[in-house]
Amino acid sequence: MNITPTNSIDLYPFDPTPIVLAKCIFGVVVNSLLLIIIIRNPLKNLRKRGCHTITSLAVADLISNIGGIGLCFYDYKSRQDPANFWPVKSYYTIVHIGFSASFLMLFLLSVEVYIITKYPLTAHLMLTRRKILWIIFFLWLASILIASSNFWTVDYPFAVFVVVLSVLEIAVMAVIIFRILVILNMRRNRREVAQLMPDGSANDSGLTISFLLLFVVYLVTAFPYLVAEQVHLLWHIKPEWNINFDHAVIAYSLPFAHLNYLINPLVYAYRMPDYRNGLISLLTCRKTTRDNVPRTPASDGRRTFQTFIVSAALRSSDNSLQL
Repeated sequence: MNITPTNSIDLYPFDPTPIVLAKCIFGVVVNSLLLIIIIRNPLKNLRKRGCHTITSLAVADLISNIGGIGLCFYDYKSRQDPANFWPVKSYYTIVHIGFSASFLMLFLLSVEVYIITKYPLTAHLMLTRRKILWIIFFLWLASILIASSNFWTVDYPFAVFVVVLSVLEIAVMAVIIFRILVILNMRRNRREVAQLMPDGSANDSGLTISFLLLFVVYLVTAFPYLVAEQVHLLWHIKPEWNINFDHAVIAYSLPFAHLNYLINPLVYAYRMPDYRNGLISLLTCRKTTRDNVPRTPASDGRRTFQTFIVSAALRSSDNSLQL
């Protein structure tokens, strides 16, 4: 994704293309599996809260990986060749569409989880399917406009890319903030549930670990590369600032940035039981079955009343599992 002029090709300590190519291929596989699992049972999966955003996120990661595979067949010198102008620009556009949409969908997903955990009783009114689909449409439109900057000038528009990276940095920081708020809301809800029903907080540890895992992934993979690319572009457009920039930072941070495209489906396999079961059934060519266990009325009336009271608090964490 990084654009390097001809005079700075030799400044990179090594070529990260083989590493990026392997990760892009693996990302295409895991994101395709996620989409196949969703498409196999669309009536069931697309009715779940957040599934539209997760589907759009998987499509964005898939598009970015496909564009990354195409770019890996052009080295830095061939990308500067005028004969390869349109193919290289087209691949960059594909990568940036998926790259921008991926971060924007992650931001939308974090906002959805925050609203669900903060307002469990009114979340279904705030996050209607029509609203989510309209938001997803405008985010995709914004991603296409961002990626179209590749064709605005003959040379790559460094100033435009600096603005794009700034927007994505803000999105990443917002995702991190929302993740922290979600963890705090979930722990608070679980404490309230535990006071009325101690058995209700059994899954608190697993949920907290899941969100902490995503927090670490964003902080380690996405943010360093965005900052490095922004400093790199400022080094080009503002030479009078005498910025000391080591190009090795981009070479080392680029493979970590591509981890986002293949880690997300793996995290879903850990957080979403339906996706995990669907993945197992897809790989083993078996149909998922659900045991028909008859429901019996609760023998303890007081516990049934407590369950009814705390259902709203539990709903926020249960819905978060579906995201």
